[in-house]
Order: sequence, then structure tokens, then C-alpha cells
Amino acid sequence: MYHSLIINVGEDYINTWDDWFLIPSSRPVISPPIERTKFVTVPGRDGNLDYSQSVSGKPTFDNRTGKIEFYLENDIPNWDWETAYTTICETLKGQRVRMALEDNPAHYYEGLLWVSQYKSSKGHSTIALEYNLHPTMKTLNVGAVVMNVETLRLTKGMEFQLLVGVGPTNTFFRKVTVTAAPKGIVEITKYGTVKGLKKGTAVITAECGGVKAECTVEVGAFETHVITRNLDGVTETNPVDSVVDGGSYQNILAVKDKENTTLEVSLTMGGEDCTSTYVTMDEDKLLAQIKMDAVTGDIQIAATALPKAEAAALRLEPLAASMTLKRVNGSFQI
Repeated sequence: MYHSLIINVGEDYINTWDDWFLIPSSRPVISPPIERTKFVTVPGRDGNLDYSQSVSGKPTFDNRTGKIEFYLENDIPNWDWETAYTTICETLKGQRVRMALEDNPAHYYEGLLWVSQYKSSKGHSTIALEYNLHPTMKTLNVGAVVMNVETLRLTKGMEFQLLVGVGPTNTFFRKVTVTAAPKGIVEITKYGTVKGLKKGTAVITAECGGVKAECTVEVGAFETHVITRNLDGVTETNPVDSVVDGGSYQNILAVKDKENTTLEVSLTMGGEDCTSTYVTMDEDKLLAQIKMDAVTGDIQIAATALPKAEAAALRLEPLAASMTLKRVNGSFQI
């Protein structure tokens, strides 16, 4: 942790270290607002009269203003001072932002943030971010943490993609801590899957902002079904190759070239076509979600990125009505 700022610009949440590799020269603080005062000298009496609250009936405050200086990490590939400066300036230019301290993500501020000073040198480069924020500090805590499954069965060596959602989606708590206990029964792989190691039962706990969710995992000898795929110009989010009988399976498929291609997907389970039942396509035909609550046979996935003109020619009949798939901001994949 480098005591970062978390900056919300549009739908993006930027961590000044994770995304911009900025290290504050001192621990960042947001200046308190200064109360607006008005004192008037009245002839014939001692002291001054305070008219500060005569109109509003309560204290009024000016905006919070200040400056935070950062050192730029110089050893990041393809991230030199010029690239960093240009990226940060373009991101913040003309934008109203929400901003929180990584050390205190339950509270945030709204206003303007911009690059006010910059200096490049061989030893280190510095960038200063100046802010002008509304005096009110707002509170937004994590309300819920959920997983896509509450119980899970695996065989030794089998993997499952465990998903974690955090609500509300606009929270400034952007990191989820995941643990498995007892150790040695399952592990969380670097690909974001849960892998069975040996027979037994373990509990996976996801925690964010003091709120937790749990999933109980049983590793044993269970019947399994194979997942095979044929992907052409398409990426996927779930790399697992098998699933326990009766278990759930989810995946998201997307075309690599969003400008010139569209997505065609077919899905079979146990040799039977089930595309219309378990596949949901987004409006632009660039993204598809597979969601199966109970797998009862081997799964085959075929997904192809077709040129848009060719794909349009193939769709001679209207598609069946389906839900529109929307991206969910603020969700985490572990």
C-alpha cells in the first residue's frame, strides 16, 4: 500500500499507484473546509458583531482546497514521465470527480482535480495534483458481499471460477481479501480459480469493507463432465476444463476485434443443443454470457468472431427474445 488516492472519473476507478505508479511524498490528507465568517464593527459598542450565520442560520464553509505531491516510479516498462503526465492530464481534464483516500475509503469528496506542478529529472520525477472539493464529506460503506455459489464440490485437481460481487457498485472499497481455511484442501490460483488439492472440506471467505461472504468447498470423488471449446477470434473469462455433475458453470465470451466482427456462439450439453437456454448475448453481439445452474453432461462451446457483414447475412430469422447483458461495475473476479 502506498497511501493512494482512489479517483472516480465517469465509470472508471483509478488507484494512483496501481494505475499511475505514483508514490505520495507524504501521507495524503484532504484539507478541512474553512468556515465562512463576517464580522462588522458597530459604532458605540465594544468588539465586532458576527453576521456569519445571520442568513443561513448555520455555519457555511468554503471549498476544500489543497495540493498532493507524488513521486513517479521510473522503473515501470512503457511508463515514463511524459506518458504518465499526458495520461493523467487527459484523464482529469474538464472532469468532475469523486475522490477518496485509500486509507479511508468509506468517505469521499466531490469536485475538481488537476495537475498543477510537474518536474522531470534523472533521479526522480514529481507530479502535484491540486484539488478544489465541495466542503461536504460523504459516506459510502460496503453494503453486501456475495459469491456466485455458496457451496461447491470439486475433485482433486479440478478448478472452478469463483466470482465475488460487492455492493453498492460505486463503493470506493475496490479490493477484496480472499482466504481459504483450513489450508491444504483448496488453493486460489493465479488465474482466479479455486483448485481442489486433497479430500476434505474448506471454507473460502471473501471480505471487503468489513463485510464477508463464505463458500463451503468439498473435495472428494465425484462424477465430472468435460468442457471442450473451439474459440476463433474470441476470448473467455473461465478457463476450467471440467465441472462436477449437478454443479454450475459460467463463462463470458467476447470478440477480440470489436470494431469489425460480431459473435456467433453455439453450446451443447450431453450432445444436445442448448444455446437458446443458457446463452445470453448483448445488444451489439460482441459479448455473450453462458450461465448453467446444473450441468448434467459434457459441454461443448463453439464461438467464432465473424465479419459483421457475414454475420448479418447469416441472421435471416429474428433471434429469440433474451435478456440484455450489461457490464456490472464494481464487481470483482478473484
